[in-house]
Amino acid sequence: MENKPVSFNIMAFLFLAVAYSIIGKIIYIYDYPLYKFDLAFVHLTQIEKIIITFCVINSYLCYIASPMLKLSLPATIAAMALNNYYVSQVSNQSSLITTFALTFGVLAIISILLTPQVKLAIASENSKWWKVPKRYAMNLPVSVYVNGENPVHANIYDISKGGAFIKSKQLTKNKLPFTLPVGTDIKIRINRNKPLELRCMAQIVRRSDSNGNYPAGIGIQFKEMDFKTKFLLGFLLGKRDIDV
Repeated sequence: MENKPVSFNIMAFLFLAVAYSIIGKIIYIYDYPLYKFDLAFVHLTQIEKIIITFCVINSYLCYIASPMLKLSLPATIAAMALNNYYVSQVSNQSSLITTFALTFGVLAIISILLTPQVKLAIASENSKWWKVPKRYAMNLPVSVYVNGENPVHANIYDISKGGAFIKSKQLTKNKLPFTLPVGTDIKIRINRNKPLELRCMAQIVRRSDSNGNYPAGIGIQFKEMDFKTKFLLGFLLGKRDIDV
C-alpha cells in the first residue's frame, strides 16, 4: 500500500462527470453550445446548483483524499436524493422509481469505491501512508538535549527526511527522554563530532516498546531545518528523497 488508492481519482472524475451531466442536460434541452455554461446555469434550480457545488468540492476532496469526505459524501448523496425526488414530483418524464434507481446507483458506485484502504486513508490526515517519507535503517549516534540538561547519548535505528526513531539502552522508563510526553520539543545532534554532524530541533511524536526486531525508543519529527541541515541530511541518506 505505497501509493494512493486509485479509487480516489475515480471518485474525483465521477463527481466532475455528475456536475457536468446536470449542466449538460440543460445544454441539450435548449440546444446551447457545449461550452455555454453561463447560459445553462440560468436554468438550473437552487438544489441543482447546490449539487454541482458539492460535486466540485467532493472532486477536489477526493483528489487530495481529505478526511472531510466523511461529511461531504453523505451531504452530497442526500442532496442528490432530494433533487431526484423533486424531479419525480414535477416532471412527467421521470417516475419515482427511476429517480430512486439513479440515487441508489450513485450510492452503490460510491460504496464500491469506498474500499477498506480508502476508509483508512480518510480516517485522519495521519492515515495517508503514501505521504509518509521512506525510512532507512541507519545506526547513527545521536545526542538528545532537553531544556539545556546534560545530553542523553543514544543511537538512531532508522531515519527519513522527516524524522527518526531513537533507540538506546539508556532509554529506559526512568531515563529522559523516554519519560517525556508526546509533543515535547528536544534538541538533537546526529553523527556528533563527525564531519557530517547534523543539529536541529525535533519533537517527540511517539513512544514505543520493543516489538519483534523493532527496539524500544522514541519517534521524533524534525523541526526548523535550514538549508544547511537539509543538505547534510541529504548526504546522510545518500541524497534520497531530500528537497533542499
